[in-house]
Amino acid sequence: MRPCRNRVRVPNRVRVPNRARITRAAQAKAGAVKLRPGDGVGLGTQRADHEKGSAVVEFVVLGALLLVPVVYFVVTMGVLQAATYAAVGAADHAAKVFAAAPDATSGRTRVEEAVRVAVSDFGMEPGRVTTVVTCSPADCLAAGSAVTVTVEIEAPLPLAPAWGRTGLTAGRVEATATQKIGRYR
Repeated sequence: MRPCRNRVRVPNRVRVPNRARITRAAQAKAGAVKLRPGDGVGLGTQRADHEKGSAVVEFVVLGALLLVPVVYFVVTMGVLQAATYAAVGAADHAAKVFAAAPDATSGRTRVEEAVRVAVSDFGMEPGRVTTVVTCSPADCLAAGSAVTVTVEIEAPLPLAPAWGRTGLTAGRVEATATQKIGRYR
Protein backbone atom coordinates (compact mmCIF):
# COMPACT_ATOMS: atom_id res chain seq x y z
CA MET A 1 0.00 0.00 0.00
CA ARG A 2 1.25 3.32 -0.95
CA PRO A 3 1.13 6.23 1.45
CA CYS A 4 -0.96 9.18 0.43
CA ARG A 5 1.17 12.22 -0.08
CA ASN A 6 -1.68 14.76 -0.08
CA ARG A 7 -2.36 14.43 3.61
CA VAL A 8 -0.70 16.72 6.11
CA ARG A 9 -0.27 15.39 9.57
CA VAL A 10 -1.17 17.93 12.34
CA PRO A 11 0.26 17.27 15.78
CA ASN A 12 -2.06 17.30 18.81
CA ARG A 13 0.11 19.77 20.65
CA VAL A 14 1.93 22.76 19.34
CA ARG A 15 5.54 22.63 20.31
CA VAL A 16 6.91 25.87 21.64
CA PRO A 17 10.70 26.08 21.82
CA ASN A 18 10.85 28.13 25.05
CA ARG A 19 7.78 27.82 27.27
CA ALA A 20 9.06 30.36 29.79
CA ARG A 21 8.46 33.24 27.38
CA ILE A 22 4.89 32.42 26.47
CA THR A 23 1.96 33.18 28.79
CA ARG A 24 -0.50 30.60 29.95
CA ALA A 25 -3.26 32.25 27.93
CA ALA A 26 -1.18 32.02 24.75
CA GLN A 27 -0.42 28.38 25.51
CA ALA A 28 -4.13 27.73 25.94
CA LYS A 29 -4.84 29.46 22.65
CA ALA A 30 -2.24 27.27 20.96
CA GLY A 31 -3.84 24.20 22.51
CA ALA A 32 -0.84 23.24 24.60
CA VAL A 33 -2.55 23.76 27.96
CA LYS A 34 -6.14 23.52 29.11
CA LEU A 35 -7.28 26.40 31.32
CA ARG A 36 -9.18 25.84 34.55
CA PRO A 37 -11.65 28.35 36.05
CA GLY A 38 -9.28 29.49 38.81
CA ASP A 39 -6.27 30.18 36.61
CA GLY A 40 -6.85 33.95 36.57
CA VAL A 41 -6.48 34.18 32.81
CA GLY A 42 -9.06 35.92 30.74
CA LEU A 43 -9.05 39.46 32.10
CA GLY A 44 -5.56 40.03 30.79
CA THR A 45 -4.01 40.76 34.16
CA GLN A 46 -2.84 38.58 36.96
CA ARG A 47 -2.39 39.84 40.51
CA ALA A 48 0.57 38.90 42.56
CA ASP A 49 -0.01 37.19 45.90
CA HIS A 50 0.93 40.29 47.91
CA GLU A 51 -1.84 42.31 46.19
CA LYS A 52 -4.70 39.98 47.06
CA GLY A 53 -7.34 41.77 49.16
CA SER A 54 -6.08 45.25 48.37
CA ALA A 55 -9.22 46.08 46.36
CA VAL A 56 -11.33 45.72 49.49
CA VAL A 57 -9.07 48.07 51.43
CA GLU A 58 -9.06 50.60 48.59
CA PHE A 59 -12.84 50.45 48.35
CA VAL A 60 -13.32 51.01 52.09
CA VAL A 61 -10.81 53.87 52.29
CA LEU A 62 -12.06 55.69 49.19
CA GLY A 63 -15.67 55.05 50.19
CA ALA A 64 -15.09 56.63 53.59
CA LEU A 65 -13.22 59.58 52.10
CA LEU A 66 -16.07 60.29 49.70
CA LEU A 67 -18.95 59.40 52.01
CA VAL A 68 -18.02 61.61 54.97
CA PRO A 69 -18.21 64.94 53.04
CA VAL A 70 -21.46 63.92 51.37
CA VAL A 71 -23.07 63.05 54.72
CA TYR A 72 -21.81 66.32 56.24
CA PHE A 73 -23.29 68.24 53.28
CA VAL A 74 -26.66 66.52 53.77
CA VAL A 75 -26.65 67.31 57.51
CA THR A 76 -25.78 70.96 56.77
CA MET A 77 -28.66 71.20 54.30
CA GLY A 78 -30.94 69.75 56.99
CA VAL A 79 -29.85 72.45 59.46
CA LEU A 80 -30.50 75.16 56.85
CA GLN A 81 -33.93 73.68 56.10
CA ALA A 82 -34.78 73.60 59.83
CA ALA A 83 -33.70 77.24 60.13
CA THR A 84 -35.91 78.14 57.17
CA TYR A 85 -38.94 76.41 58.69
CA ALA A 86 -38.24 78.04 62.06
CA ALA A 87 -37.97 81.52 60.54
CA VAL A 88 -41.17 81.18 58.52
CA GLY A 89 -43.12 79.72 61.46
CA ALA A 90 -41.81 82.29 63.90
CA ALA A 91 -42.54 85.27 61.63
CA ASP A 92 -46.06 84.06 60.84
CA HIS A 93 -46.94 83.31 64.44
CA ALA A 94 -45.38 86.54 65.73
CA ALA A 95 -47.38 88.65 63.28
CA LYS A 96 -50.64 86.97 64.35
CA VAL A 97 -49.80 87.36 68.05
CA PHE A 98 -48.99 91.06 67.64
CA ALA A 99 -52.23 91.67 65.75
CA ALA A 100 -54.21 90.08 68.60
CA ALA A 101 -52.44 92.03 71.38
CA PRO A 102 -54.36 94.69 73.32
CA ASP A 103 -51.54 97.28 73.09
CA ALA A 104 -48.16 97.71 71.35
CA THR A 105 -46.02 97.08 74.45
CA SER A 106 -47.62 93.74 75.27
CA GLY A 107 -47.61 92.95 71.54
CA ARG A 108 -43.82 93.28 71.34
CA THR A 109 -43.42 91.13 74.47
CA ARG A 110 -45.67 88.47 72.94
CA VAL A 111 -43.73 88.63 69.66
CA GLU A 112 -40.43 87.93 71.44
CA GLU A 113 -41.96 85.00 73.33
CA ALA A 114 -43.60 83.56 70.20
CA VAL A 115 -40.33 83.78 68.24
CA ARG A 116 -38.38 82.17 71.09
CA VAL A 117 -40.80 79.23 71.29
CA ALA A 118 -41.01 78.72 67.52
CA VAL A 119 -37.25 78.83 67.06
CA SER A 120 -36.53 76.48 69.95
CA ASP A 121 -39.09 73.99 68.55
CA PHE A 122 -36.82 73.59 65.51
CA GLY A 123 -33.66 73.18 67.59
CA MET A 124 -32.22 76.62 66.89
CA GLU A 125 -30.63 78.77 69.57
CA PRO A 126 -32.74 81.83 70.49
CA GLY A 127 -29.55 83.91 70.73
CA ARG A 128 -29.00 83.62 66.97
CA VAL A 129 -32.37 85.23 66.13
CA THR A 130 -33.06 88.84 65.19
CA THR A 131 -36.67 90.06 65.17
CA VAL A 132 -37.90 93.35 63.69
CA VAL A 133 -41.52 94.55 63.96
CA THR A 134 -42.67 97.37 61.65
CA CYS A 135 -46.06 98.94 61.08
CA SER A 136 -47.21 100.70 57.91
CA PRO A 137 -49.05 103.57 59.71
CA ALA A 138 -47.41 104.83 62.89
CA ASP A 139 -50.21 103.45 65.08
CA CYS A 140 -49.62 99.69 64.94
CA LEU A 141 -52.96 98.56 66.34
CA ALA A 142 -55.24 100.93 64.40
CA ALA A 143 -57.86 99.23 62.26
CA GLY A 144 -56.61 98.58 58.72
CA SER A 145 -52.89 98.96 59.52
CA ALA A 146 -50.42 96.26 58.56
CA VAL A 147 -47.94 94.70 60.98
CA THR A 148 -44.83 93.20 59.39
CA VAL A 149 -42.56 90.92 61.39
CA THR A 150 -39.13 89.97 59.98
CA VAL A 151 -37.24 87.09 61.60
CA GLU A 152 -33.60 86.45 60.71
CA ILE A 153 -31.79 83.30 61.93
CA GLU A 154 -28.11 82.43 61.64
CA ALA A 155 -28.05 78.66 61.12
CA PRO A 156 -25.14 77.04 62.98
CA LEU A 157 -22.63 74.84 61.18
CA PRO A 158 -23.13 71.22 62.31
CA LEU A 159 -20.49 69.79 64.68
CA ALA A 160 -18.63 73.12 64.87
CA PRO A 161 -18.97 73.38 68.69
CA ALA A 162 -17.66 69.81 69.01
CA TRP A 163 -14.50 70.89 67.16
CA GLY A 164 -14.03 73.86 69.47
CA ARG A 165 -15.20 76.40 66.89
CA THR A 166 -18.07 78.62 67.96
CA GLY A 167 -19.73 81.28 65.88
CA LEU A 168 -19.43 79.42 62.55
CA THR A 169 -22.63 79.63 60.53
CA ALA A 170 -23.93 77.54 57.66
CA GLY A 171 -25.97 80.49 56.41
CA ARG A 172 -28.41 83.23 57.24
CA VAL A 173 -32.14 82.73 56.71
CA GLU A 174 -34.78 85.47 56.73
CA ALA A 175 -38.57 85.30 56.67
CA THR A 176 -41.20 88.03 56.68
CA ALA A 177 -44.89 87.86 57.54
CA THR A 178 -47.53 90.59 57.38
CA GLN A 179 -50.82 90.65 59.26
CA LYS A 180 -53.63 93.17 58.79
CA ILE A 181 -55.28 94.57 61.90
CA GLY A 182 -59.00 93.92 61.70
CA ARG A 183 -61.71 96.45 62.23
CA TYR A 184 -63.44 94.34 64.86
CA ARG A 185 -61.28 93.25 67.79
